[in-house]
Amino acid sequence: MPRGEISLEKGANMLAKSIFSIPTTLLFFLLAASFLFALGPDRPNAIVITSEELKRNFAGYDLYDILLVLSRKPGIILANSSDGERDGFPLKRYPPDIPENVLILIDNTPFKNFPSGSSEIDHLPPLSLVDRITIYSPPLPARFGSYGKVIEVLSRDDLPSDRSDSSLSAQEVDAEILKELRRQIDILAEEIERLKLGEVVEPAYEAQRGLGPAASRVYTLKKPGVSLAGYGEVVYENFVKKRQDGQTANKLDQIDFLRNVVYVGFRFNDWILFNSEIEFEHGSTGKFDLRGRPIGSVSVEFGYVELMLSKAINIRAGMVLPPLGIINEKHEPSTFFGTLRPHVERLIIPSTWRTNGLGLYGELAPGLNYRAYIVEGLNAAGFSDSEGVRGGRQSGAKAVAENFALTGKLEYNGFAGALLGSSFYYGSSGQGATDWQGEITAKTKILCLHGEYGWRSLELRALYAQVDLGDADRLSVLLARTIGSKMRGWYIVAAYDLMPLIAPGSGQAIAPFVQVEQFNTQAEVPSGTMANKANDRSILSMGLSYKPHPNIAFKFDYRQNRNQAKTGVNQWNLAVNYLF
Repeated sequence: MPRGEISLEKGANMLAKSIFSIPTTLLFFLLAASFLFALGPDRPNAIVITSEELKRNFAGYDLYDILLVLSRKPGIILANSSDGERDGFPLKRYPPDIPENVLILIDNTPFKNFPSGSSEIDHLPPLSLVDRITIYSPPLPARFGSYGKVIEVLSRDDLPSDRSDSSLSAQEVDAEILKELRRQIDILAEEIERLKLGEVVEPAYEAQRGLGPAASRVYTLKKPGVSLAGYGEVVYENFVKKRQDGQTANKLDQIDFLRNVVYVGFRFNDWILFNSEIEFEHGSTGKFDLRGRPIGSVSVEFGYVELMLSKAINIRAGMVLPPLGIINEKHEPSTFFGTLRPHVERLIIPSTWRTNGLGLYGELAPGLNYRAYIVEGLNAAGFSDSEGVRGGRQSGAKAVAENFALTGKLEYNGFAGALLGSSFYYGSSGQGATDWQGEITAKTKILCLHGEYGWRSLELRALYAQVDLGDADRLSVLLARTIGSKMRGWYIVAAYDLMPLIAPGSGQAIAPFVQVEQFNTQAEVPSGTMANKANDRSILSMGLSYKPHPNIAFKFDYRQNRNQAKTGVNQWNLAVNYLF
């Protein structure tokens, strides 16, 4: 061993010998004893009964049940008068003929003691007005003199402290009791009214923890139990007869019960819960369209267990929503204006996108929130030229897990009426695919920026997203279709609620809106391949959203669908949305 160097084991032994030497040990115990003695009221032989304990264990007891509280503590028993009524509290181990051994203080004022060893209890404060009861046993702090035991009762700070008498007068006690009884009766009346009208009382709907208003319902539970919420939408699409280039469109009109969604959650306690979304699509399952394609499905959109540890760190595990863009996490139809979701958040960001995973979320600083998950990766075998990475979603159903990915979001809402955010996804999508060169990793990167702004009746929303895909050339050969190496898109939407001008304070909303979006799933393609101009698309939507109730919407819009191949087909739509 080099000179001057001390091994870890030798250093630990030297430290132990120094700490546990006899003089040091004696000094340590002397200091500890002095410290415990100096603690005074808070040392172990002082029993403290807090107002919280009183509310928890003795709520609803009458004026004199302060005696019952004391009787449940070591060293105190109740005394009975000749007629059997309680009238005092002599103390165990102290003879009743020596009342001077016991000091009883009410708000620092001594109560008169009697030869029977009990105190007159007519002036004891009501239990509901007591803030703290402290029972002291020997050795007592010096301020209490030579008493054998002290019982100190302190009233709440919000009561009047200036008293001319040494105790509460009967009139003061009666007034305070009456005031407290009235308060409790009002609370009970409100609670009974809520129970009687529970079916019609409107619950609070507020987006929380990265989810939409209805999906956040479980977070509003104040005690263990089940939460139930949901939403749905019916859409009618009417297509024009001619394409952008004047040719016959050959697109049939359709009406679809697009989806009915049920959120079921359960709160186990104040920090553990389960939340889930179950989606019924297209009104049926087990049916096929005229081309033999299946219609309808039932799927779990998310289902996770959450541990709410602190404001900064919380854990989610199970099936989660990758926190990309706006719509993927908050896709309830009341959160967007159009009859359909923006195509940028369907084809560039493949919403709704669900994956199995594990992650954290929380608030890093006031207004600054994050979410970060490790999730199953996309499967490049499902990528296409027209729908980009959308077909690569595995949706947590027996997903190939050769490759995992990291996804996250950072949002800031510290500005008045504004929210700014960025999100990402990074991981390999090959999932074991190979060609003559070996394994195809298909590194997939998705980056997104988004912002929302609201001022009075005006609402604005904007988003930009881009996908960078590695090994696009090898995938194109393997899949026999040209896969874009870059995909990008953006949209902007503006809406203005006219109802405050028409009928102020009505609680309804009627908002015309305009939405512009542009997206291309083949913004760049591998060398030696050619992009399809039909995949370079733009949509101009103009419409109206009417909400007779914040959770009910009737929508109309006209959509001008354009692409560089001039094969776009315009349409107008109607939709009915609900949320509960």
